[in-house]
Amino acid sequence: MLAVTVIGNIGNDAEIKEFNGQKFIAFNVASTERYKDRQGNQHSRTTWVSCLKPGESSVVTYLKKGTQVYVCLLYTSDA
Repeated sequence: MLAVTVIGNIGNDAEIKEFNGQKFIAFNVASTERYKDRQGNQHSRTTWVSCLKPGESSVVTYLKKGTQVYVCLLYTSDA
């Protein structure tokens, strides 16, 4: 099993999109890492993750730009 966890802020308001007749909630999450190098200079690195949640629900009304979210995905292979 593979587990992926993303904690960050939503980049844009979530949207309901349709692909091949199936509806999804689509949103992007930004996670920023801040650190200092050996010389004491501060740096930051932002990673963007695109998320698609199958189905449509009222949760889309809460997924607004700037909202902090915790997204967890569990993936299993039938191999």
